Amino acid sequence: MTEVEIYEMWTGEKHDSSNVTSIVTKLGAPRHDLQRLVNEIKDVVYAYTGAISVTEAIGALELAKMEIHQEQL
Repeated sequence: MTEVEIYEMWTGEKHDSSNVTSIVTKLGAPRHDLQRLVNEIKDVVYAYTGAISVTEAIGALELAKMEIHQEQL
């Protein structure tokens, strides 16, 4: 999936794929709040070590992602 397709999926907006720089920008500064969230998600996943496989953990993350996205519509 391209950056434009991901952007369109999350925003519902359609854009010309030749003009990616106008919609995708890099963050200018580190996002410690986002890194903390990533670390917390990883901690929860690793808490299930031995109980579920990595594939199952990734699948659960995908299901959560889809549910969160659907709840925003």
